[in-house]
Order: sequence, then structure tokens, then C-alpha cells
Amino acid sequence: MAFANQNRSIADVLRDVLSQLTTLLRKEAQLARVELSENINRAGLGLGLIVGGAVLLIPALVILLEAAVWSAPLMVDSFRRRF
Repeated sequence: MAFANQNRSIADVLRDVLSQLTTLLRKEAQLARVELSENINRAGLGLGLIVGGAVLLIPALVILLEAAVWSAPLMVDSFRRRF
């Protein structure tokens, strides 16, 4: 297409440049929408994993703290017996 007709007028060249620029801008806008959609999907997945981890972590911390509270008197008694 670029070398099909060597003797083109300036108007033809400008029309071709404008057409190609319009096509390029449309394709770039479409690509930007696709990339944005992919990034939003990734962010949603990451947020879901963080929430899922927090749901598992909070009960684990509660159980750990309960174990520490229940074992504290035993450790204090053991410490007093040594000294």
C-alpha cells in the first residue's frame, strides 16, 4: 500500500496518514481497555486472596492467644518453683 503509487498527491498522502492514524488510535484504545480489564481482574483476585488469608489468620491468632493465656499460669508456677 505504501509503495503502490509513487506519484500520489499531497492530499492523498495526508488522507492515508489520517486514515492510518485513526486506525492506530482505535487499536490503541482497544488495547488499553483490554489491559485495564486484565489489571482489574488481577487486582480483584489479589484482594480476594488477601481477604481469604485474613479470614484464616484471625482465628489462628485467637487460638494462639488463648493458648498463651491458658499456659501463662502454668509457666508462672513453674518459674516460682525453680527460685
